[in-house]
Amino acid sequence: MAPCDEECRNMPARNQTMFYRQLFAFAIIALIASSSGAAPLVIVSHHSSPFVIDVAADASPAILAAAKELSDVIAQSTGVRLPVTSQRSVGPMLAVGSARRKPVSLEGIEIERSGRNILLGYPADRSAVYSVERFLEVTIGARWYTPDEVVLPHRDSLYAPDTSITEHPAFTYRDTDIFETRASALFDAHVRLNGVSCPDMSQVGGANLDFAGGENFFELVPPAKYIAEHPEYFSLVGGQRRTAGDAQLCLTNDDLFRIVVDSLIAKAKSNLSLTTLALSPNDAGDGACQCDRCKAADARFGGPAGTELDFVNRVAAAVDKALPGRHLKVMTLAYQYLEKPPLNARPADNVLICFCPIGACIGHGLQNDPPNQNIRKNLEGWKAITRPGNLYIWHYAANFRSFLQPVPDWNELAVDFKYYKTLGVAGVFVEGNYQASGEMNELRTWLIGKLLWNPRQPVWPLIDEFCLAYYGAAGSDIVQYLRALSAPLSTPGVHLNIYQGARDGVLTDDALRQADAALSRAESHATDDKFRRRVSIVRLSLREVDIERSIPGPTASETEKAAFRQKLATFEADVKSAGILRLREGASTDQYYTQLLGKAK
Repeated sequence: MAPCDEECRNMPARNQTMFYRQLFAFAIIALIASSSGAAPLVIVSHHSSPFVIDVAADASPAILAAAKELSDVIAQSTGVRLPVTSQRSVGPMLAVGSARRKPVSLEGIEIERSGRNILLGYPADRSAVYSVERFLEVTIGARWYTPDEVVLPHRDSLYAPDTSITEHPAFTYRDTDIFETRASALFDAHVRLNGVSCPDMSQVGGANLDFAGGENFFELVPPAKYIAEHPEYFSLVGGQRRTAGDAQLCLTNDDLFRIVVDSLIAKAKSNLSLTTLALSPNDAGDGACQCDRCKAADARFGGPAGTELDFVNRVAAAVDKALPGRHLKVMTLAYQYLEKPPLNARPADNVLICFCPIGACIGHGLQNDPPNQNIRKNLEGWKAITRPGNLYIWHYAANFRSFLQPVPDWNELAVDFKYYKTLGVAGVFVEGNYQASGEMNELRTWLIGKLLWNPRQPVWPLIDEFCLAYYGAAGSDIVQYLRALSAPLSTPGVHLNIYQGARDGVLTDDALRQADAALSRAESHATDDKFRRRVSIVRLSLREVDIERSIPGPTASETEKAAFRQKLATFEADVKSAGILRLREGASTDQYYTQLLGKAK
């Protein structure tokens, strides 16, 4: 391995142990990858290279883009640019999209030695993209932590040991809607996210369109269009047909069935790239129809989930009959009042189930945490009746009451992703802070990408690596901050939910004191404006908790109220300076501040 560059040699002493631990890990990866013990290939030495980068003459845009990135990154690291060609018939070459082994997955990483050539990826877009990126990680130490935080160490020489690396993703669908995901399709590919939240860009293989998780009953059957003449299309609740609040559709109405089928067929015809259609209830806690036919269906199927599933199965069959060449699937959500699996019904082969554990403790895993046992039982019930490859998860990873408040779900992410893998879950969508930058968004996006690819990785070494790179000399202090906030979850009875308040459960006084002390150390250790700004954004989370906890009570003096208003005004200015546009789901920052100011009058 080439020596560390000047920046690494000058790294502050307090971070060198962590850095060399990671450097050693990179070396071990390369050694493990070596299968035959042959002498390593020298790709670059003494400012020159005999290698070219080879692609097929008819290579796709994604494979061509991967080859270009390979050339660009090697040039940035070594100063030597390898030309991209489709004319070379003999080596030495780095051949992109040319792996010969039979692929297990079209997204799989394959780095294969063939004489003096290195074959990078199968002739499939995502495989080539990911294999190139993995090769650059192993040989150069390249890392993409955010779209703007890229580590490309300088190498005077570049070696490719006799690598034989084969990796396949734990989940075929890997997605999060965290705000930062939208910034760059290339970055999303670097962390191996592939879902519909990522920009759909052909140069990285395009988005995986198998997921369609929208709550869309009223989109398909708009109340404004139908309620006046056909109130019977809408759910009967408490003796009234509803179109607001807990309101759904009457799923046993024959005319409604035809309207939904026609709506989905029209949607499929309008977008020929679609592979999956959404058909799910509105985002409401309940609203199941209580008409006589629906109640009879509920009794037959053991609850409203069976009535809804029977409806979805019939719709999916009708769509498939109308568009037989499309092989379309229909996704529905096992969500809220539909979380419990049905009796005497199972999803059709072209129906995808997305299980949404919205009520779970996200501080502990589903498998072993007592408060999560009913949710676990429901998930495993759906698994038992769903065709392999057709079960998806809608996971939650934010505080939707306050996007800035700490969410110490780091251990839980790793535990639950491993559990999902053992269940045979095909894909995971992680709903996070999707409306604005916020609490540890950068780390959470990167970490989710890493764990959805391989959930068996230990989570804290990954956090260590990210924080060291993203916060510089303050990195280990940020790790201590995160560990301090996570510590209360080891106490029996302490839990974390997605609407947690500033005085609830996990945010104990002791944890907040320790977290505050760690941030103070981080502030003193941050070496330049870039790192100081990043640490100050982390500090906003504790400041938000402090504001929530210090709202003046009814007996507060005018002096106390004035001090609170000043604290809030300073906080508001700093939040805007940080580019944070939303502090809670569905409410603007102005609405948030107005509400708090109202309490201080």
